[in-house]
Amino acid sequence: MLLFYCITKEVRDKHFHDLLQFYYDEFTGNLLKFGCDPSKLFPWTLFETHLKRLMKFAVMYSLLGLPIMLADASEIKVVDIHKQGSSNNFFSGTANVTDSKSREELKKRLNDVVSDAVKLGYL
Repeated sequence: MLLFYCITKEVRDKHFHDLLQFYYDEFTGNLLKFGCDPSKLFPWTLFETHLKRLMKFAVMYSLLGLPIMLADASEIKVVDIHKQGSSNNFFSGTANVTDSKSREELKKRLNDVVSDAVKLGYL
């Protein structure tokens, strides 16, 4: 899921399937080390099924993660959610992130994530 919003559209367009294959190969290699048969335990077709079912969450995480990832560090407030009587919460600390200098980049990246998710059949 991180692949979907931690890389740019250009990288996704060129390498997304290669990265998925690399991930799957590494995962199945570890299954073999544990004495499992990946072709029976987690075949590629099951991996694809899981991707289609779970990638919608990658889009959701993009909505939460990209504004923080692209924000200038000076724009992110430190929020003490444990402070007694505080109305602060996680979201109040990140709410103003979209007012950052990278607003156009954020809109582009979010649009790219949704477009690619639709194009790849995940949404």
